[in-house]
Amino acid sequence: MKATIISRTGSLLEELRSAAEAEGYEVAQALLRKGNQPLSSLLADMGGDLLIVDSAGAEPGDDLVTLEALTRTHPSLAVIMLSTSGDANVLIAAMRAGVREVLQSPPKAGELTDALRHVAQRQQAVPSEAGRGRVIAFMSVKPGSGATVLATNLAYLLATAHQKRTALIDLDFVLAEASFFMSDSHGKTNISEVAKQVSRLDGKLLAASMLNVAPNLFLLAAPDGPEEGYGVTAEQMGRVLEVAREHHDFVVIDLVRTPDATVSMKAIDMADFIFVVLEATVPHLRDLKRSLGILRSLDCPDSKLRLIVNRYDKHVAIELSQIEKTIGLKVDYTIPNSFAEVSESLNTGVLLAKAHPKNPVVRGLREIADELVGKPAGSGHSWIGRLLGEQG
Repeated sequence: MKATIISRTGSLLEELRSAAEAEGYEVAQALLRKGNQPLSSLLADMGGDLLIVDSAGAEPGDDLVTLEALTRTHPSLAVIMLSTSGDANVLIAAMRAGVREVLQSPPKAGELTDALRHVAQRQQAVPSEAGRGRVIAFMSVKPGSGATVLATNLAYLLATAHQKRTALIDLDFVLAEASFFMSDSHGKTNISEVAKQVSRLDGKLLAASMLNVAPNLFLLAAPDGPEEGYGVTAEQMGRVLEVAREHHDFVVIDLVRTPDATVSMKAIDMADFIFVVLEATVPHLRDLKRSLGILRSLDCPDSKLRLIVNRYDKHVAIELSQIEKTIGLKVDYTIPNSFAEVSESLNTGVLLAKAHPKNPVVRGLREIADELVGKPAGSGHSWIGRLLGEQG
């Protein structure tokens, strides 16, 4: 495993290097940070498995903004942050930014070694990213929040605008709406029937079970009735997702609203990101708090969560700052209301992104797709590169 280390002092830089190497890391970069040099300027060639950042002498908030952007585009990267701040709010903000460990700078004897070992144990428990697509789950906090519309159209954009091989798996066994939103054709088979064949499941069998609804976009439908889906076990679901991500760049999952179902729990555990969809109303906010409580009880880290406020209208909705203050998480995205064209899409079975590519909802989803891929469609510049002022 490879590590990048950044510090303001040469002595601490060497101490951190020695500690990382002692735990089996290959130090690819050991960078000395000068004066008020922004952290972003040192991350242009960021890669590897571990980043150790000494933020002593810097404004923690500035570094955390950069680290959050980095962990979004490199979800498998482990970040250890050193800080002189003892403020609990800094610790909370660091965890939300995707930082795995926060230590005092300089770290106390043994603390750095313990942190490195903890990070290594977690990384060894996760399969290599090579040949492994990202798993993205969508969950509504309340019926009708619009998660299925967002999930299906995001999948379409990943597949067509970015030419990424994308699977959409419908795990909402109650409503099972994804297939109706994406195509007027019935799926070849469904998730329940595939789950019964996990002992011989491979890429070819999975592909044969999916409906090709657009270039690079494949749908694995929910069963016709919820009782059929309830027979799917967590072990079977895990195998289906494992094969799906081996053969796709992205696997987008439409979850049932309550995340504590057995199959949903497995999908949540395997997901790289969970997009939680709500509207800016008091009833949605109440259900959001309940959903977050369930997710956290399932040991789902906040760093996986991405909050989307759907049908957002700043003139009539609860302020985003009020939502963030209430739940202790930031709102990551807002999607505007577009009732007429969305309704037309649902009634015709033609995806909104296909029928109305310039619709404001589609524009919002396109930004999410660009961020997930790491660059805008048709661009050679990475998202992190744009952040860092990369020149092409």
